[in-house]
Amino acid sequence: MSFVEEKLQALGLDLPPPPKAAGLYRPALLVGNHCWVSGQLPFRNGKLLYTGKLGSNLSIEQGKESARLCILNALAAAQSALGNLDRIERVIRLAAFVACPENFQDHAKVADGASELLTQIFGAHGQPTRISVGASSLPLNSPVEIEILFSIRG
Repeated sequence: MSFVEEKLQALGLDLPPPPKAAGLYRPALLVGNHCWVSGQLPFRNGKLLYTGKLGSNLSIEQGKESARLCILNALAAAQSALGNLDRIERVIRLAAFVACPENFQDHAKVADGASELLTQIFGAHGQPTRISVGASSLPLNSPVEIEILFSIRG
């Protein structure tokens, strides 16, 4: 069992099966010493955890939970590309897209769900640079989509 899998187990979390591409792209791609993970949605057992918009029909806590689930799906995609998550040296960048009405202002609080989980798993190396932006809609009426970039050990 890898260090990352041990951390997840200690947190009471399991990696889902790796996501399949929903179009003409790769869920994760290893290029040099970087692993780029395409936007991940909060799927659990093949279904979106929540649908809708933060600040309309969903709470900040539901958004944070969705962001954490996106991270688990991103790690599953990375594991599929890398073979072993212990190759991750650090989280470089996280992009969080939040479906919300135009007056919503708590994008960063939603993205904190992802950042908090990454920090619990990777410690200080899990704290990325980050952007969190609002979107009028996301694929499949998802409330959150997360894209991530990892630095990889040789």
